[in-house]
Amino acid sequence: MAKKLKERKLRGLYSTSPPAPKNGARVDDLDAVPVDSTPFVLREDGTVQPTGDAPLVEQQPKSAPPSPPRLAYGDDARGVWLYHGNCLELLDAIAAKYPDGRFDCIFADPPYFLSNGGITCHAGKMVKVDKGDWDKSRGPELNHEFNLEWLRRCQHVLKPNGSIWVSGTLHVIFSIGYAMQQLGFKVLNDITWEKPNPPPNLSCRYFTHSTETVIWAAKNEKSKHCFNYDLMRQINRGKQMKTVWTITAPAGDENRMANTRPKSPSPSSSAACSPQRTKATSCWILLSEGHGGDCNDSQWETLRRHRSGWGSYRVISG
Repeated sequence: MAKKLKERKLRGLYSTSPPAPKNGARVDDLDAVPVDSTPFVLREDGTVQPTGDAPLVEQQPKSAPPSPPRLAYGDDARGVWLYHGNCLELLDAIAAKYPDGRFDCIFADPPYFLSNGGITCHAGKMVKVDKGDWDKSRGPELNHEFNLEWLRRCQHVLKPNGSIWVSGTLHVIFSIGYAMQQLGFKVLNDITWEKPNPPPNLSCRYFTHSTETVIWAAKNEKSKHCFNYDLMRQINRGKQMKTVWTITAPAGDENRMANTRPKSPSPSSSAACSPQRTKATSCWILLSEGHGGDCNDSQWETLRRHRSGWGSYRVISG
């Protein structure tokens, strides 16, 4: 028995080849190939500096983010930086610069792997689910390997008592939870985000999808995570807050960009801020794939104006 386990360990995590992409698509069509990157260092002021004589990468697959990551917005006075780039590259740079951890909290909105030829209802019409190559499934093995890689990097940049929030649907959340267990995170809660007015299921062969799951986990079993119990009870009218949250779609100023980009499938990251809003010098990072809708422009402006003294990073990959 011990010999079999040893042989399996030597072969790596996956002993079989990944399945072929669905719908007859080739791997090349999905940009599922290594992309070139430019070595860089993260400077103290938040800017990105290519190292030495490293050439900039000019030709990349059309869906690849810029390399090195680009600082799209910075507010040094409040410690707020917005990057566009490969979040894995940026997390590696942050881990190298801050080996003891940088962030008190991470909110991650990873790919849900929904864009596989399905349909959904939008504004009363049947539309194809096609957010881009970044949202296409590569099969359960490669999807899980990707989740392990970015979660491992998140764990590296968390402070000893830091924690992470990850949102997802049934297409990805079970992989996320399993990867967290493999990496030694301590799962604290699984939040059910209830959507009061979800789009109908057009096939009439399934229940209407009306919830998503948000996993809240500490860096490891030894972490002493922060939880603002009094504020949670105050928000919930004097009662302990439960793990079922009803969050409506953005409205008013929060939705002012709705006509210029896809709507986000994820809950507002500001909802995850409240349980840990206790330290005046907390440092946060928001990780988004694709259009980065987990923190829209209005919410980002609120963060910029009201979180003086907080270090806050927002990374859009893709």
